[in-house]
Order: sequence, then C-alpha cells, then structure tokens
Amino acid sequence: MNFFEYQESARRKTGVLIFFYILAIILIVLIIYLTFVYVLQIRPETRNMLSHGLWNPTLFFWVSGITLFIVAMGTFYKINQLSSGGWTIAKMLGGRAVYPDTTDSDERRLLNVIEEMAIASGVQVPCVFILDNEEGINAFAAGFSPNDAVIGVTSGCVRMLKRDELEGVIAHEFSHILNGDMRLNIRLMGVLHGILVIALLGYALIRSGMYSRSSSSRGGGGKIVVILLGLFLMVVGYIGVFFAKLIKSGVSRQREYLADASAVQFTRNPFGIANALKKIGGFISGSKIQNTRAEEVSHFFFANGMRSSFTYLLSTHPPLVERIRRIDPSFDGDFTKALKSERSTTISATGFSGFIGEAPVRANPEDIVSQVGTLTTENLEYASKLLDSLPLELRDASRTKQGARAVIYALLLSEDEKVKEIQIQHLAHYSDPEVYGETMRIAKAAKNLSADFRLPLSNMIISALRHLSKKQYHVFIKDVQYLVKADGKIDLFEYALHKMILRHLKPVFEWTKPTPIKYNNIRSVLLHCETVLSCLAHRGTDKEEEKNSAFHLAAGKLEGGDALKLLEKQNCGLSALDSSLGELAKAAPKVKKEIFASCVACIVADGWITLKESAIIRIIADSLDWPLPPMVMPGKFGASSD
Repeated sequence: MNFFEYQESARRKTGVLIFFYILAIILIVLIIYLTFVYVLQIRPETRNMLSHGLWNPTLFFWVSGITLFIVAMGTFYKINQLSSGGWTIAKMLGGRAVYPDTTDSDERRLLNVIEEMAIASGVQVPCVFILDNEEGINAFAAGFSPNDAVIGVTSGCVRMLKRDELEGVIAHEFSHILNGDMRLNIRLMGVLHGILVIALLGYALIRSGMYSRSSSSRGGGGKIVVILLGLFLMVVGYIGVFFAKLIKSGVSRQREYLADASAVQFTRNPFGIANALKKIGGFISGSKIQNTRAEEVSHFFFANGMRSSFTYLLSTHPPLVERIRRIDPSFDGDFTKALKSERSTTISATGFSGFIGEAPVRANPEDIVSQVGTLTTENLEYASKLLDSLPLELRDASRTKQGARAVIYALLLSEDEKVKEIQIQHLAHYSDPEVYGETMRIAKAAKNLSADFRLPLSNMIISALRHLSKKQYHVFIKDVQYLVKADGKIDLFEYALHKMILRHLKPVFEWTKPTPIKYNNIRSVLLHCETVLSCLAHRGTDKEEEKNSAFHLAAGKLEGGDALKLLEKQNCGLSALDSSLGELAKAAPKVKKEIFASCVACIVADGWITLKESAIIRIIADSLDWPLPPMVMPGKFGASSD
C-alpha cells in the first residue's frame, strides 16, 4: 500500500468510525428512551401517555434531542481543545519540550535521529517532547498532518535504548506520521469524550445528590432520585465508552503491525525495533505510562501504555510476543535476554545516491510520484550525509532561536551588493541585535552554501523557529517579507522559503482554520489545474512548441483535461500559481494524486530534471501537504551508485 492508498484508507476508516459512532449514539438514545418508557408504564398516572404502545413521539424527540446535544457538545469541546494538535497531547501527558540546541547527550542523540528521518522523508522536523516522569519505554506521534506533528518519548525510552533501537521506535512513529494515522487518533479522542460526557454527567449528579444539604423527607426522596438518575447515566455512558473503545482497539492494533513493518523497511534493520520491543518485555516498568490521562491517548503509544487491558478485545496494541515474532521469527519468548544483550546491528544502505546536482539528470515521472510519503534507507543515508556536510557554523546556528532566524536572513541576502546593503540596513534597524550580529557572522557561509542544501536546511530550521515568542515571530515575519521584496522581484527560492515559513509557523502563532476537503472530483478543480500547469509549462522552457507539448501531455492525464488551454505567460505569475495551489490543497487525497502526477509530468516532460525543477516539485508537494523525500541521484558525497 503506497502513501496515496494509506490516505484514502485513513479517510475510509474515518467513515467507519463515524458509522459506529452514530450506531453507539442510537444505542444510547434507545436505552435512555426505553428506560423512560418503562418508568412511565409502571406508574398508573403516566401510563396513559403511551397510547401507541411503546412509542411516544414527544418523549422520543426530547430524549434524543437532549442526548445528541450533550454528546455533540462533549465531542466539539474535546476536538476544539485538541485544535493545536500534538502540542496539547504532549503537554497533557506532562511532556517537556526539547530545544534543538540542547547539550544533553541523550537528548542530542534523540534529536539527531529525528532530524535525519524528517529530512529523509521530506517533512518538517517535528517538535520533540520528553516525558520526564515516565520510566517505562514508550513513545508517541501526534498532530493533524505530517508538517505539524510532534514526537514524544519517555525518559525510559531515551535512557534505556541504544541508537539503533531508538531508530526503530522513531521509524515506527514516522510511519504513523506519514500514513495519516495521527488525525484519526485525534478524532477517536473526540468521539470517545463525546460519549464519555454522559457518564461524567451521571457522576456529577451522584456527587450532587450525595452532598445535597436537604434534610426533609421529601428532599431525601429527591436525593435518591438524583443519585439513581446519575447512576443510570453512568451505566449508559460507559456502555457507549465500551463500544467506542472497541472501535479504537480495532483500528489501532492493525496499524501497529503496519508501523512495525514500515520501521523495518525504513531502516533495513529488524533488530532495532525488535530489540526495543524485547527490552519493553523484560524491563520492570515495561511500557507503562503513569500519567492519569494516559487512558485517553492509549491508542497513540508505541506500546501498550496501560497497566492492564480489560480484555484483548479492548487492547489498543497486539501482544509483544506476536509483534516481535512478525519481525524476528526466531524469538523464543525470553525477554530477559534482551536486557543482557548488547547487540546493536546497523545495516548500511547499498548503492547510496546523492541529491540532484547542477547538471540535469534522467527522471521518470511515475518514480517521482511513487516517492511521496516514503522513507527509505537511501533517504536516511542521504540525510545523515547532508547533516555531516553542512558547514558547522550553519548547523549549530540552525538549532537556536537566534541562529535559526539569522540563517534565514542570511539565505535571503541578495547577491546584488546595492540590494544587499539595503537589506542589511533594515536588519540593523529593526531586527534583534543578537540576530543581526549572528546574521553578519554566518553570511559568508550561507552565500557559499550549495543550492541543493538550502531547502533541506530551511526545513530543519522550522523546528527551532516554533519556539519563538509571538512578538519575535511577528518581527521575524516582517523582516522576511522585507528581505524577499527588497529587490522588487521574487525568485523561486524566495517564494518557496516564504511560503514554507508562513505555512508551517502561522498555525503555531495565529489561529488558522483547518483546511477542509472541498473538492472530491478532478473536474471541480480543472480551472485551477489549468493555471498551475500553465505556470509550470512557461517556467520549464522558452520554446513555444515545448511549452504546448508539456502542457497538453500533463493535461491529458486529468479526467476532462483535454479541454484545457495553455494560458498566456502574463497570466502565469507566482501569485496566480500560489492562489491555485491554495485551492488544490482543499482536494481529496485521490484527487491530489491525479493533480500531483499531472504537475510532475509537465515538469519532467522532456525526460530530464534539474535542481530548479526538483525544487518546484517539492513546493507543489508541500502545498498539497504531502511529504516528498529529497530526490536522490548517483554521485553525491563520493558514494557508490551500484
């Protein structure tokens, strides 16, 4: 199953979740309604209200209306509470943010692993949290999309696991990030809370009845009624919770097997994740999470975080032995060996390729499309080599709040000395003095930085920029906008960098409405496709014949695309491209796949791809909220291309 199929699968699972959610609500409404009917039947003075047997439309209307209102409010409250995504969940579990400039050796090792995997998979480096009070070995990934994800790990996970074992765990979590599991997990939380609210309301009524100060006999009877009503609501609420947990468990267990298999595929090292699972089985604290809110997010964890599962049916994770044997069939079930073993196996990639260089290289559009949402050993090897090859001053600077801003400023300084002088004067007057000084210090290194390192470095920097204060963020955005517009024109790198910064930082510092799925078929976005393909065709070549050929080749891959026409060049600026990409981002995954394949076909119409064209492809993928790994080709870092 590829990335696109996973996305569609996640949508289908959401549909199944909604179906069972509605089924559970119907069951709850019927139980409450039939209980009221029973009470009316046993009371002579109310029996005549049931003139149509068990059916009373008015009673059913009020019972269903009030129940639906309570459940809906509970669901919307929880989903709104989780609107900031992974940050909320990490904080809820007592997580402490790990800053990119940490000097702690364990934390540095963890960040290095996560940075490599993020660069290799083409997503922003996730914010990282450590659960300091958790001794068990566990981890989780949370967020609404790959580019706003956070990764949390327990202190036990960081301390107990060797690097290859940690890589296995993190690769497992990246599988959840890339496969769209996180959004479904958050929706599950909202659904579960909506039904749980009925039980919580019942609990509140019981407390109210027990602590009521009424002392009259009539008041005492009222207290009993309130307590019984509260007990009834608790029972009904937990029936709903039981079914919601069944849904959560059924969805989660199969995804854990898939994530384990993906981790092995990513790292080509089955011993990493297998040994991590074995250590959980042999460790006294196992994978248990002590936080009282752990039950709410049990389906997020790498391994079972609860002390015990009511039944296997309700467990969110398969048994450890079964998971391990799927990876290591020779496992004999003895967990004690894992804690004694010092085995650490790393399987290196063969035939490592480097990034596209200055010269064009042969490319197949289908191969490029198939890379979306993937993570391979070659990509990991490339990411590791890239980080090692970065100038030390830029790499170190990118991990601090001051340095990250300085690196962005330095990358945006113009090669035109007059324009550069204007930009520097602006920074001297308006930017933070420390940031300005750092910009001047690293300006030469940034200027000499190879073009194929610029976007990956910028992606990595986003992690540090997320830790800015709101005031620092607003000043930073104004500075970036000034630097981009200083020469009166915007080149491709400036456009890509500015768009990337806004898209990934704005949701952190400003309230932004989630992008809805607005278009479910390709015909509804053909005009926007026409604009994007026209922009790409005009940027690909100056020859009219080649432009038309590339455009019509790409348009022909769209259903109904034969009717599209190449727009005039003056109507194909970056603003037109940006506007249409914004609309295309609202398409359903299956529609996005068709759009992306068409765009790649237009760019690679001549069978060759340049560094500039690869950057355009990455911009399109990022706009569609799809992770695209660096496109690796033979010959970089002196590696073999066997």
